[in-house]
Amino acid sequence: MIDQKLDEYHDLLLKDGDFDRVSGPLEIAQAVRIKLLTVRYENWLDGTDGIPWNDGMFWHTMTEAEKKMWISGQILSVRGVTGIKELTYSEDKVNRAPLIRVEIETEAGPVVYTN
Repeated sequence: MIDQKLDEYHDLLLKDGDFDRVSGPLEIAQAVRIKLLTVRYENWLDGTDGIPWNDGMFWHTMTEAEKKMWISGQILSVRGVTGIKELTYSEDKVNRAPLIRVEIETEAGPVVYTN
């Protein structure tokens, strides 16, 4: 699998005047990042799935275990992800944002995602 590489601001990365590419575990980690960002920030671009973090219809009533289960489901739905070794979740109450760290098992090898 090969995809176009994104920078830390989620924009397409250029290298020598052409789009840079990413593959292997880093491509899968990028796909996980995009999946979670669609829900966190960019839900208005994708009306099929996104709701803002902590503003969702039931998000504020979900337990931490339920939130971790939902996040795990999103990650496991990404092509190439074969399992989750460890998931840590907490909330930044000031910025109203999730803090996620997950060790992911993939077809291309292990990766760690932190937002």
